[in-house]
Amino acid sequence: MTKKDNYMRNSNKPVDRHKVSAAIMIAILKIEPIKMNAELYQNDSEKKWLFNEKLAISVGMSILKSFIDEANQGNEDILNKFKKGISYPPTDHGTFSNNFATELYHTRKENNYNLLALANELFLLEVYTSSL
Repeated sequence: MTKKDNYMRNSNKPVDRHKVSAAIMIAILKIEPIKMNAELYQNDSEKKWLFNEKLAISVGMSILKSFIDEANQGNEDILNKFKKGISYPPTDHGTFSNNFATELYHTRKENNYNLLALANELFLLEVYTSSL
């Protein structure tokens, strides 16, 4: 049984863009394609750089934007809102992108992946960008 069978009302439908993007982000986090060279970064913590987390965010946002662009061909109002990509809301502490990367870092370190929660975050970012 898959996540699709467990959590989608109609598992015969295609997986939505948020879940696809979230699944690819989680795959990047699990695979950790960027390895730290201990000699180069001996005085730095892995958390400081967040290489894989930032890669996962970049790829996930790019995939989500591609889906949005494809779904909204001919709708210039929506396409213009997403012209520069997915927007992040303001925060009172740090930047959204660093907070998001830190969240993914702890997700990876704790091996506590939640596809649906991440997909929901991506959905909310899409809604936020649409509202601008």
